[in-house]
Amino acid sequence: MSEWKGRCADATRSAPPAAGFSLIEALIVIVIIGILAAIAVPMYIGQRDRAKNADAVDGGRTIMLAVLAYAVEQDGDDVWPATADKALLVGAGAIVASDWPHDAFGAAGDDMRPVAGPGDTTPGRYLYREAPSFATTGRHQIVVYRKNAGAFVIP
Repeated sequence: MSEWKGRCADATRSAPPAAGFSLIEALIVIVIIGILAAIAVPMYIGQRDRAKNADAVDGGRTIMLAVLAYAVEQDGDDVWPATADKALLVGAGAIVASDWPHDAFGAAGDDMRPVAGPGDTTPGRYLYREAPSFATTGRHQIVVYRKNAGAFVIP
């Protein structure tokens, strides 16, 4: 009988604590990860837009360099091209077709294009116009439209 009592007494003792995390500890870690993600995701989305804006401005500068190369090679009083589109500048040898900038906001492989008309401020497009004042370095300029950042003028 004493043997039976001993076994029952041992069975009622609590077991040693199990190794691992408790439910509360796991929930705290999940909450911390959620807070960090809530901070990081909007910053990441903003960085992507800033990178695309920078790419669009860089494309505008490339087009302006092609316009300047075109103007240098021309003779006469009005050396500026009437338009700054890909067909004219590539055809004149001012830029190689493969160097034409891509539209950062468009589909993959889309070329950077001029605006469709007055009032078109689609991000990634550009406007080629005569400079409002002749105090700038050239007579014409490129205006690149960016997302949530306004227009960028390249003299």
